[in-house]
Amino acid sequence: MLKLIISKKVSLFNKLLLVTLFLIIIKQTNFFRNAYFVIREPYNERLLKQYEFCRYESIGFLNYIKNKYKIDYKIPIINFGNSPNPNWFFSDLKNINNEKKIILLNYGKNQKKLFTQYQHYNLSKYKIIEKLENCYFVELR
Repeated sequence: MLKLIISKKVSLFNKLLLVTLFLIIIKQTNFFRNAYFVIREPYNERLLKQYEFCRYESIGFLNYIKNKYKIDYKIPIINFGNSPNPNWFFSDLKNINNEKKIILLNYGKNQKKLFTQYQHYNLSKYKIIEKLENCYFVELR
């Protein structure tokens, strides 16, 4: 009988401990606030708020080009900035090898550091399809 009472107390203690930990984690991670924003805002809007339009990864520019020109295949992306290459943005598209059209991001930055890369992607070799600030969507002439 005594063992049964003790095991019920331990079981109750474990349940209370788990509930308390669960509530602390929810509070610390702002779970309800984050869930509200995920439900309220569409995926593209959340994505564009997190990344700059034409700076760093330039996800806004990539999204603009993808939607405006109805692109359904991967396009090479050359990022001249100090941020990671955002090739992942086109990961859900067809894998067609089209080297005629490319996207140049942060073009004009780090010219001394990336001199050989700038020589290879000289804008005089390309027809500019779209330009916003220092982001270019170009096609080989």
